[in-house]
Amino acid sequence: MNIRWFLALAAVAFLIATTGSDVFARVTIGGETLSKALSQHFYWAGVQFIGTLMLLAPFGFLAVIASWVQDRTNTWKAVALFAVPTAYLVYSYFGGYQASQLAMLDKRWTAATLSIGFLPFAAAPVVLVTWLVALILVRLMRSNRSTATGA
Repeated sequence: MNIRWFLALAAVAFLIATTGSDVFARVTIGGETLSKALSQHFYWAGVQFIGTLMLLAPFGFLAVIASWVQDRTNTWKAVALFAVPTAYLVYSYFGGYQASQLAMLDKRWTAATLSIGFLPFAAAPVVLVTWLVALILVRLMRSNRSTATGA
């Protein structure tokens, strides 16, 4: 695996977290048809392009961190370090889209918007903790190698 694989996995996770969560919420909570939910999602994702990029950013950062860890340790550690926070982000995004649709039903437009708009900011601590764990993991691997070689 290299950075391309992690970025591809991040893109898939992003699509599941955004498109999948939004469409699911629109259909199950909003009562929209599948085709209308998909068209509405892609319309708003295009109109709010900067917001879409901000929603993507945490997944991209996790991919870069995982690739960096893989270069310095091994693939399994990098995959685990990518998979756990990514799964948490997907879960968080799902909750955000659910909350947004529930707020829409109550005509709380600001709450509906902010339920999704704050997701990248809520993801920032997850990315930072992942980065710190990556630094610790790489440092531990370096110290284990230097002790094993007698340096």
